[in-house]
Amino acid sequence: MQITPELEALAQELEHNPVKIYNWVHDNIQFIPTNGSIQGSQLTLETKSGNATDTANLLIARRRASGIHARYVYGTVQIPIEKVMNWVGGVTVPEAAIQLLGQGGIPTAGLTQGGQIAFVKMEHVWVEAYVDFFPSRGAKHITGDTWIPMDASFKQYEFTEGLDIQGNVPFDAEGFAEHITNTAQINEEEGWVSGIDQTFMETTVENYQTQIEAYITQTNPDATVGEVLGTQTIRATNRPVLATGLPYSLIARGATFKELPSSLRHHFKFSLYASEMDRILDEPALNLSISLPAIAGKRLTLSFEPAADSDRQVIESYLPEMPEGQELDPNDLPTSRSRLFN
Repeated sequence: MQITPELEALAQELEHNPVKIYNWVHDNIQFIPTNGSIQGSQLTLETKSGNATDTANLLIARRRASGIHARYVYGTVQIPIEKVMNWVGGVTVPEAAIQLLGQGGIPTAGLTQGGQIAFVKMEHVWVEAYVDFFPSRGAKHITGDTWIPMDASFKQYEFTEGLDIQGNVPFDAEGFAEHITNTAQINEEEGWVSGIDQTFMETTVENYQTQIEAYITQTNPDATVGEVLGTQTIRATNRPVLATGLPYSLIARGATFKELPSSLRHHFKFSLYASEMDRILDEPALNLSISLPAIAGKRLTLSFEPAADSDRQVIESYLPEMPEGQELDPNDLPTSRSRLFN
């Protein structure tokens, strides 16, 4: 759990109030239909977006920064299909909403009623906080007395339509692809393509961009980006007090966690092999596995310290000579460096 100075400052700005903290996270974090901890609390705050687990990370971090006990809950919930379609981005077909959730790795199933999909059953993560619920229902926190469930990731949106660029400025994608296919050399067996008409591609894109700009200028010269592309705005909750339950049906309440288990975290894995034989035998000289939230927003650097002066000379022989006072650009390094480490 990341409780950074930025999170502590925001918790103080919200007066460490349970209701204000919930409302802020609900109203400011866009939902992404993926599964498991990917960003962590700090990056979710910075990007103002995240999946259910990321949003739970942020909400719990805010609670704990305010001295309020909070925990993760994993379980199965049931949500009306029309709310799910809105939640995942305003799709108009039930199957598309279920597909989006499934592609994001969320265990999901559609439940039919009268021959049509009426509900979505899905595995989900939400938060329980130990708040001062009686008699203020979280409006004022002195001493916690009740574990209250809350889900700041589940929300509904207001959508506005953008300009109908596709309908008014059509792009001949089929003709574009046909020209590239007919003029390029394609070897499907060996899996390579050469001789792509780069000039044609650039000219086509530039011409289409000019047509779009002309259409926008004629239609609404002062249009904002939102007016051109359309907008998606979270319906603010504006709760004066905390609700007593979740905003959907609870099918099964599973385990609770003070900290997320490894199975609910995405991981980055890096393995370094000293030789091709070690790679075949899967015997790495270096093996690193770390959760994505731990490195989210950070740069990773792999450096090598030569064991002897002869090793240093071999490594330096592969590096380009740089003018005095000019630093080496990583892009100037040789494309293949495997021989350095065999």
